[in-house]
Amino acid sequence: MNKNNIFKRPIINDDGKPNWKTLIFKAILFILFIFIIYFLLHYFFKPYMDSFVKKVSDSKPIFVILFIWIVDTFIVPASVDVLFPLLNWPWYKITFIFGLTSAFAGVCGYFLGDAIGHLKFMKRIMSSFSKEGTLLINRYGAWAVVAAALTPIPFSTVVWLSGILKVPFRKVVIACFARIPRMALYFLILNKGLNILI
Repeated sequence: MNKNNIFKRPIINDDGKPNWKTLIFKAILFILFIFIIYFLLHYFFKPYMDSFVKKVSDSKPIFVILFIWIVDTFIVPASVDVLFPLLNWPWYKITFIFGLTSAFAGVCGYFLGDAIGHLKFMKRIMSSFSKEGTLLINRYGAWAVVAAALTPIPFSTVVWLSGILKVPFRKVVIACFARIPRMALYFLILNKGLNILI
């Protein structure tokens, strides 16, 4: 692997320490990607986007809660951040609903990891981050969950691995609440940025 190529650098080093430069780079790249997609959608399809945002914002929160719970409980290639530009909710409502639902999803993921994480098909699903996640958890314990809650480290995979590796449940529950400030920060960055662009 070419260590000089930031796109190919692992986000967790062989000693279990996060590669902060790569994590920050990937977080910025992800936010820019969302900016570009939503800017293009608003630029070319503004009436449709405005109507869609209104429908999503006016819909019952249960649909948003269900989406967040699925994405942050199960190991799926999706992010709850894609919903931020689709909601005209105040920041405190976003922070409360997204943060608490995501924290609860993390606790569910812990239990699922403990219960079925040892099965072959689950090991295959987690294989892309299993080695790095295990190194991170072995080094930092529940603090690995905090790091995953706040950064682009795969949150759902880390909470599953913490269940598999028997990290103390009480510590993982507390660590999952780091999702609350994370949601507030990412929402404010995306919301302010999109308000400037659109």
